[in-house]
Amino acid sequence: MINVFNRLEKINVMLVDPHVHVYSPCAKWTFKQLIREADIKELDVIIITDHDRISKVPIEIHGNVKIFVGVEISSKDGHVLAYGVSEEIPPLSTQEVMEKIHEQGGIAIAAHPFRNFEREGLQSSPCSIKEGIFDVHFDGIETMNGLNTARENELARKNAEILNLSKLGGSDAHQEGQLGNALTITKNEINVLDDFIAAVRKKLVKPRQLSGVKFT
Repeated sequence: MINVFNRLEKINVMLVDPHVHVYSPCAKWTFKQLIREADIKELDVIIITDHDRISKVPIEIHGNVKIFVGVEISSKDGHVLAYGVSEEIPPLSTQEVMEKIHEQGGIAIAAHPFRNFEREGLQSSPCSIKEGIFDVHFDGIETMNGLNTARENELARKNAEILNLSKLGGSDAHQEGQLGNALTITKNEINVLDDFIAAVRKKLVKPRQLSGVKFT
């Protein structure tokens, strides 16, 4: 078994991976492989956030892990993670996407906002909003992404602190071996997706790195 935290700390927190792809065309694994890896890594909650689709996944407990569904929306200015929405949202501007998320009662999180900034600069791109995070009232920022570099994550963290927004971690897993490489932890009990949403709104979440994982 792979222990993410020491046994005492694990008892006191919920381990959540809120950024996982399974049915997106870019994903390279199956739902069964996902559940097996979640069990090995002792995760409590997984939120499947496929690209631009609300995947039809059984929202229930599989073994020891709870499965919920969100969506990663490809806005015109960068990717946005949405939780608590039931209707798919087209690729509009980030501001319009955020408004439609909020109209459905959900929350909007800036996904990997500074990815590729060294190559692209700090202007928004189709993948990452970068400094555009200052123009949109997000509910939180993904400050630790399992596929980002250390510098990309650090920029996201610094800007989340400037904006006083909730900081989340997510693996952005697309295949075996990636799940849980970055996590969100909370001391709040997560039994339904609304519990996670409430914890984000109240800033009762923190990003955490899987033991042994190093960002380049």
